[in-house]
Amino acid sequence: EIYAANLSQPSVAPQRAAAKPQRTTQPGGGNANWERERAELEGEYQKMMQDVTQQTMEMKIGMEQVEKEREFYFNKLREIEVYVQTQLETGTNPAVEGVLKDVQSIMYKTEDGFEIPDGAEGEEVEETF
Repeated sequence: EIYAANLSQPSVAPQRAAAKPQRTTQPGGGNANWERERAELEGEYQKMMQDVTQQTMEMKIGMEQVEKEREFYFNKLREIEVYVQTQLETGTNPAVEGVLKDVQSIMYKTEDGFEIPDGAEGEEVEETF
């Protein structure tokens, strides 16, 4: 009776979708439809590979350009930093010294949540890509 009661209740388990019908032809069977479908899929695959390769090359070129630009501006900031430090160490006009200290404070200001990587304070960190 327990089993009969359980069988009469509708199942709440998710139903699986009907399985796709299997091919009636097998590879190597010489079927023209299978060969055509295989050739189409191979063509689509080759096209996708070309697209991905092209996107990868474009991204690589873009990244190289961004890295060059980053180095350009980093080197300019480094030159300004050295100049400001030199001027502050040699002693200058008090009005100019105030401006130089303001420039220095702007250069060393960090954003909220930014942390200087270990070993990067005061020394250049070699990057690997």
